[in-house]
Amino acid sequence: MLEELQEISEQLQQLGFDKNEFGVNFLPAPTNLVGRDDLVATSRGYKDGSSAMFDSPFGIAVSPSNEYIVADSFNRRIRVLSPGGIARTLAGDGREIAIDGMGTRASFRSPNGICCSPSGDIYVADTWAHRIRKISPMGETTTIAGSLGLASHGDGLGVWPSSSSSSS
Repeated sequence: MLEELQEISEQLQQLGFDKNEFGVNFLPAPTNLVGRDDLVATSRGYKDGSSAMFDSPFGIAVSPSNEYIVADSFNRRIRVLSPGGIARTLAGDGREIAIDGMGTRASFRSPNGICCSPSGDIYVADTWAHRIRKISPMGETTTIAGSLGLASHGDGLGVWPSSSSSSS
């Protein structure tokens, strides 16, 4: 899989898509990860470290420090894969509920889509929670839009922790 990411990354770079709209590298392929047979998963599960295990990783993004940020969907965790191939859990405790909090005190229902900002904030589409979540560089998970159990296509204000409500 890492060889496929390397190939996709090279093709995108040749087409001029090596930067996204935030100026962050898109799918860089560290050569020290590509082609390492010891990084290929043979079964699903949850394990951090150099012999990491994932369960249905749905989304992957690249941080400003060139680490892979993985939405490990069925483990309900956000994981970080270093350029050296070491995995660690950034956020989520594995419970299937959406709770804001620091690091592994937070929880996700089904993290799927994921992206990183140049400042290191991570944005997660917590699909079955119907929420958009933000993980700060310090590891704090907060809900910025959506409500648990309230799927909707309607427009409205997000839940921004730093904003105050105003009446009209």
